[in-house]
Amino acid sequence: MYNMFKTLSEYCVKKRNKDFFDYMQKRNWNEGTIDQWKLGYFPVNDILSLKVRIKNDGGTEEDLVANGILNKYGKSFFSGRIIFPIIDTWGTEIALTGRTLSDEVKPKYFNTVYEKGKNLYGLHFAIPEIIKTKRVYVFEGNADVISAHQYGITNAVGCQGTTFSEDHFILLSRYAKEIVLIFDNDSGGKKALMSFNEKGIEENRKETKVYRCVFKGYKDADEFLNKTSKDEVVKYIEDFMANEEKQIKLKNLKKRK
Repeated sequence: MYNMFKTLSEYCVKKRNKDFFDYMQKRNWNEGTIDQWKLGYFPVNDILSLKVRIKNDGGTEEDLVANGILNKYGKSFFSGRIIFPIIDTWGTEIALTGRTLSDEVKPKYFNTVYEKGKNLYGLHFAIPEIIKTKRVYVFEGNADVISAHQYGITNAVGCQGTTFSEDHFILLSRYAKEIVLIFDNDSGGKKALMSFNEKGIEENRKETKVYRCVFKGYKDADEFLNKTSKDEVVKYIEDFMANEEKQIKLKNLKKRK
């Protein structure tokens, strides 16, 4: 069956160029990682070959416009971006995220429309390890998840932003007893962790606990992993979880008094 996003993903993989590989090197992602996550590049001036590829696979130019890949003038906001296919739990491509090669270009990330609140980046790869460990690490961005998996932390997923929804919780609680939210060490990440509303998931709290963590001294998980090691990262998280458990117990004791 024709899947436009699968076709787009394959097209962008074939369009990898020097700019793409320079960015991969900057991220310290190896060839195996690049291929595993089907990372690609959306070319700047090659829309015609994209249209031909889509048509050959059974689609139309209208599909590209309707799904936000091209505008009505045939231009694309994905041009010149690194492409991250969004893949659902069953391994099906359902959307694309494009990241600029430079942090100076805004917006840094741009994606096609999909139900963010019901999908988690990398979950199709992470499920076996989540089931094994009964724990899942939820990061903000795609890069954090990819780096975590490359370094052997394969029970990591991403919510692509700082919104962890009730649907996310319900989905992960099928596999995990411990959900650790690890957002960026910036004002946005810290604010999201502090304002996280647990009321909507209170009914399920008996079985699954939610912890909140930031990597102090590092901007995000990607930087922490690249400057330390898997063991140091996992130890930091477990120490953070243990401390949070102590804080919860102290809070409960105060309430009883």
